[in-house]
Amino acid sequence: MRTLVSIFLILAAHASVAAAADLASLPRLDAARTTSVALPQTGVRGIQVSGGQLRLLATQNTSLGAPEETYRASILIVDANSGDSRTLSTEIDSYESGLAMAGGFLWSGGSLLGTREGLYQIRPSDGQVVNTLPGSGVHPGGLAYDGDYMWQVDANARKMFRIDLEDGKISRKVPTPAFYPTGLAFDGRSFWCADASTGRLYRMKAGNGEADGVVRQEAFYYPGEFVSVAFDGGALWVVSASEATAHRIEILR
Repeated sequence: MRTLVSIFLILAAHASVAAAADLASLPRLDAARTTSVALPQTGVRGIQVSGGQLRLLATQNTSLGAPEETYRASILIVDANSGDSRTLSTEIDSYESGLAMAGGFLWSGGSLLGTREGLYQIRPSDGQVVNTLPGSGVHPGGLAYDGDYMWQVDANARKMFRIDLEDGKISRKVPTPAFYPTGLAFDGRSFWCADASTGRLYRMKAGNGEADGVVRQEAFYYPGEFVSVAFDGGALWVVSASEATAHRIEILR
């Protein structure tokens, strides 16, 4: 796994020149950090926010490339106001990334102990896995639910996949502007995709995935880091796996 990730990182580095050219043509989006919440640990590789609670996919992996055993995860719940936290027990196996809520369940991606990619359906009351669907790609990242389908980014394909949660079938593949996509969020109109290669956060059109803006570097800049993204109904939340802090970012339209 570490060798495979290293190859991805090398390819992403070579692609950074093209990425810089693409970035230069995109409108800059003004944004501001309005809230920061201290977390009890680093290694977050997925975030979902609702009702004033941050639900985090917490692992021991703080980098893009690490042995699979460091990907074993638990669900961590943090109160955005008080900072109080608790951990749910889980049955998740390995290589987890992404966290989203759909149909009253949490969903996360994993590799089923290295055998094949899967999408976990998790009971939010106790963190237990109740079902597993086929996953997308070979290097899955963030998840986002659009109200009808689950979307999952894949760093190897540089695409996001539309997944039917009834049977796990992939019904659409959309290119992303990111050369190494990690986090993904949907705000009801647009997708937001974090790119470890450029360290930037792109806004993407929901219809075709075309980038139509990039958040200014002053508010979001995480080159070479796995960053998770979520939407709370009014603003974005971001957290880097290397930091024990989640930030709420308001896009100033």
